[in-house]
Amino acid sequence: MPPPIPRAAAAPPPLTSTPPPADDAAPLAKGDDVWYYDASRGVWSAARIAAVHYDDLTPYFTVHVDGRERETEGKRLRHRRAGSLPPSGPPQEPRDRSVRTSEIDDDEIAT
Repeated sequence: MPPPIPRAAAAPPPLTSTPPPADDAAPLAKGDDVWYYDASRGVWSAARIAAVHYDDLTPYFTVHVDGRERETEGKRLRHRRAGSLPPSGPPQEPRDRSVRTSEIDDDEIAT
């Protein structure tokens, strides 16, 4: 009787998602979990992006935070990973997640 044929090792399960970026520079998108900075209270709160709006020169966001919906700028948002702590202190400038526009020199402006 011939020896049994060994079975190949099982393949690892396929990846279901890509790992999160190592830094906070990745673009924000609808459904992302974020930290939202509430300047009136001076605190960061857990939030989720409900929409990204492109109907202005600078994109802005609608977030669900503390049971409410708020519109905000990208500079008040940070990616939130499972188990992460909120950032310390207020957002630092420049932290603009907007589309860059060309600068206009003062002498180019018609008077």
